[in-house]
This record gives sequence, structure tokens and C-alpha cells, in this order.
Amino acid sequence: MDFQKGDQLIILQGQIYGLRLTLGGLAEISSRLSARGPRELSLRLRSLSAAEGRVLLACVMRPCLPSGANVSGPAAEFSDEDIAQVMPDICRLFEEGFCHEK
Repeated sequence: MDFQKGDQLIILQGQIYGLRLTLGGLAEISSRLSARGPRELSLRLRSLSAAEGRVLLACVMRPCLPSGANVSGPAAEFSDEDIAQVMPDICRLFEEGFCHEK
């Protein structure tokens, strides 16, 4: 995994994973959560179910996995508690991606 500025590293079940928010990932999140536009996506992200959290996690994990790796496998294996544990890290990805403060 090539670390890039803005990436978040997380540890789940003893494994290190990278998280990266990309435009493609953002589009996939919007599509998979059926959000029509930024405002609706923002509202959806404020009250995610565990299943939706897995979708979100899979979309931000994918860019950091080796080519050809199956992202649904790792994300699907995580417990609801694991998903809750990484939500602050995912929130930081969004904050850093959309905040222009230095």
C-alpha cells in the first residue's frame, strides 16, 4: 500500500488497513446509499446502519488495497463493533477531504 497525504491508518482485528477518500469512492458511496446529491449524502452519513457503515468502509478501503484484492471480504467480516470503532477515522477522512483549513 502506498501511503498518500490524507490517508488514515486503522487497525481492525490485528490487521493494519489504509483508508482513502477518492472521487470514485465518493461516487460509489453516493450510489450505494442512494443519495441524490451532496446534501442528501450528508444527511445519510449522519445516521448509518451497521450495513451502511460496511459499505462506507469498503469504499474507502478499496483504494489502499493491492490491485485485484477483494474489498468486500475484509469489510464483510468486521463486526458491528469494529465498524463503530472506525467511524471516527472515516469521519476524519471526510473532514480533511472537504476542509481547507491549514
